[in-house]
Amino acid sequence: MTCIVGIEFGGKVILGGDIQGTGGNTKVVHTQPKVFIRGGVAFGYTSSYRFGQIVEHCMDTPVPPAGDEDIYRWLITVLAPSMKDALGRHGYQGGGNCLIGVRGQLWEMQDDFSVIRSKLGYATVGSGMEYALGSIFADQASRPPRTDSEAAQMARNAVQAAGTFSPSVGTEAEVVST
Repeated sequence: MTCIVGIEFGGKVILGGDIQGTGGNTKVVHTQPKVFIRGGVAFGYTSSYRFGQIVEHCMDTPVPPAGDEDIYRWLITVLAPSMKDALGRHGYQGGGNCLIGVRGQLWEMQDDFSVIRSKLGYATVGSGMEYALGSIFADQASRPPRTDSEAAQMARNAVQAAGTFSPSVGTEAEVVST
């Protein structure tokens, strides 16, 4: 399991994710992050390393629409089918849960390929999501970020909080921004 966090800030989306893999009684810190940028779109995934590998390396490069108001429709009619197609071509059954950052908007794609967007301006997915949400909420309430680096640190703090309290999340985080 894992923890991915996303924060809308200054017209960008900042995604952070732990780099630990867990299974049963084992945990391993991996070299490949669960957050990446492809075609100007940021992705942070949970569920399965294979799910993320196919999205990162086998899916057609995403080309977001020109208008911000068209992003929701694009996610449903273009990105989700492209993702499903790539997963199917590579023998992956089902979906996965991920956060997607595109043109300053943070979206969650659920494992049935539905997409949702929180009014909070931040979201988390994975086994450490409750801890990360609490961390971001507390950080926002006490000292909202003023710079990109402060927003990135807020994402790192959220992953670290999740990793401190959830045995299936690591405390080391990778952060990307679009």
